[in-house]
Amino acid sequence: FKNFSMLEDVILPDGVTKIEKSAFYGCSNLKKINFPAGLKSIESYAFTGCNLLEDINLPSSLENIGTDVFSDWKGNYGGAG
Repeated sequence: FKNFSMLEDVILPDGVTKIEKSAFYGCSNLKKINFPAGLKSIESYAFTGCNLLEDINLPSSLENIGTDVFSDWKGNYGGAG
């Protein structure tokens, strides 16, 4: 989905355990993303340039988060941990 500016809302299904490097990079209109409870890893730059993201709630299952995953983002973070 890299640089797919029409993307606004993402619901990741149960079973997704990893978000690849730069997966949503540059999705400038992305506002909402639902992280599944079993998510274990978010790789670097996955959401760089997603300036419109609303509050982010990461699941307690998250074990690894790369560098600059949410760079350029100015919202609020909340963890489920």
